[in-house]
Amino acid sequence: AGDMLVLVAPKGSEWAKKRKLSLAELRRTPLVVREVESGSRWCLQKGLESAGIAWSDLNIAVELGSNAAICDAVRRGMGLGFVSRLAVQQDIKAGELVAIDVAGLKLERRLYVTYDRRRPLAPPAQAFLNYLDTAKAPAMSA
Repeated sequence: AGDMLVLVAPKGSEWAKKRKLSLAELRRTPLVVREVESGSRWCLQKGLESAGIAWSDLNIAVELGSNAAICDAVRRGMGLGFVSRLAVQQDIKAGELVAIDVAGLKLERRLYVTYDRRRPLAPPAQAFLNYLDTAKAPAMSA
């Protein structure tokens, strides 16, 4: 399936009103990001490299271990956060968080399921794979 990372801001903030950042503004903005070894962080680092931004150029406010923790920190005004669109789509729809476009930054990623076909899957795992086979993969565009 496909997913993308989005930059989110708290509702009512100046960032939320603006809804767009340049790469230069991104460098100055306090950011809440995933921890080292996270797949989301790896995706963010690769996307930034492609846009010509080094990790050391960013203003990292805090590193956290989950999308939920990042969203909570964003709501509390600690900075803007990069999170999975799939994980935050309900918060965006509800107006609790606002997705911010960063000009020139693409953070798309593919999601995979891996398992050993030689071993029978537990019923919940098999049900999940059956669901994935019949469900439409989410679009990768914003």
